[in-house]
Amino acid sequence: LNRLDIDSLLMSQKFIVNKLEVKNSDFTVFRDLNVPHNDNKKVAMPQKLLSELDFAFSVDTIFVNSDIHIHIMPKESSGIGTMTLNIDNGHLFNFRTHHFKNDKPILLQARGKLNEKANFTTKVDFPMPSENGAFHFIGNVGELNLTALNEMLIPLGAIEVRSGYNEQVNINFKGNDDYAEGLMEFRYNNLKIDILDRETYQSKGFGNNLKTIFANSFVVSSKNPRWFKMQEGNIFFERIKSRSIFNFWAKALLSGAVSSIGINKSKEEAKAYYKDNMEDVEENDD
Repeated sequence: LNRLDIDSLLMSQKFIVNKLEVKNSDFTVFRDLNVPHNDNKKVAMPQKLLSELDFAFSVDTIFVNSDIHIHIMPKESSGIGTMTLNIDNGHLFNFRTHHFKNDKPILLQARGKLNEKANFTTKVDFPMPSENGAFHFIGNVGELNLTALNEMLIPLGAIEVRSGYNEQVNINFKGNDDYAEGLMEFRYNNLKIDILDRETYQSKGFGNNLKTIFANSFVVSSKNPRWFKMQEGNIFFERIKSRSIFNFWAKALLSGAVSSIGINKSKEEAKAYYKDNMEDVEENDD
C-alpha cells in the first residue's frame, strides 16, 4: 500500500491510494455445479457495481503477482476439472467508484502462463461511466500442447484432446450487459478429439454423439489454417445475467474456439439475436 491520502480519508471519508500490491499469492477458486444456482439473481457489470457503492475509493494502480487455481466439480461426476492461471504481471489502473469524476477507462492488463505452460497476455478496457457495462477484450495465447487442457475438458465436457498443438490464439471482442461479439484467430495443427462416455470416460467415437452435443453434424478441422485459408472463429455469446463477468468471458471465448474448429453455432446465434433484439443492438452501437 503506497501513498495513502490520510487527509481525504479523515476529512472526506474517501479512500485514495496511489498503489496497492498483491505479491506472491496463491488463490483457489472452487465451484460445485451440483449446488443449485439462483437464476433469479442479477449480477451487475463492474461499472454498475462501482456506481452503486456508498463508500468512495480510488486506487490509481493495483499490481498482482499471483497464481489462481480453478477447480470445478461437474454434476453427477466424481472428477474435478482443474486449470491454473499463473499471473506474473497483472495491473488494474484507474479503479474507482462513481464519486470521482473523470473519463479515464478502467484498464485491466495481465501477462503470465496458462497451466504453467502457455504464455498469455490480456488487456480489457472498461469505459467509465458506462450505463450498459461496455468493455473491450484483447488477448493472446502462445504455443501449447492442447492435451494440457484435458484436466478441465474431460471432467466438465467429457471431451478428450488426443493430440493437437496450438501455435497462437489472437482474441478480440467487445461486449456489454447483453452480449459479447468479436473474432478469434486460432492457429493449430494435428487436432484430434474424442467424445467420452460420462460414466466410464472411455471413447464413444464420433457420429451421433456429436450430433447430440451440438445439435447438428459437423466436421472438426484438424488444422487451421487449412489449404492456406484461415478459419476465423466467430465469438458470440448472450450474457447469462445471473452469472459473473468471468463466466461471461469464458463462454464467449469458448464460442470462438468451437467456431474456429468448424462449428459455426456462434454465427447462427448472433443472427438470431440480432433478429430478435435489433432495436437494443442499434442503441448500444450508438
